Amino acid sequence: MVCFDDSDLAAWLRPQLTSIALPHFELGRRAVELLLTQDAPAGPLPLPMPLRERCSVAAPAVRAGVAAGGRPPEVGAGTTR
Repeated sequence: MVCFDDSDLAAWLRPQLTSIALPHFELGRRAVELLLTQDAPAGPLPLPMPLRERCSVAAPAVRAGVAAGGRPPEVGAGTTR
């Protein structure tokens, strides 16, 4: 699960939510530059938006008695005859 805008709540929740951070200062700076520029470029101007990777995108924890994929182990799996 991923949220947008990297609010304080995203880091406070359990599991902590991965978030895409909005560069508010840079967005404002670019907006003012475009308003003051005579020859503003046509079209979108991409800005980097950092990913704050937290626990919500981690690999699932392995629990005792549960095989990968969330299924209980097969009966007799891992035994030899």
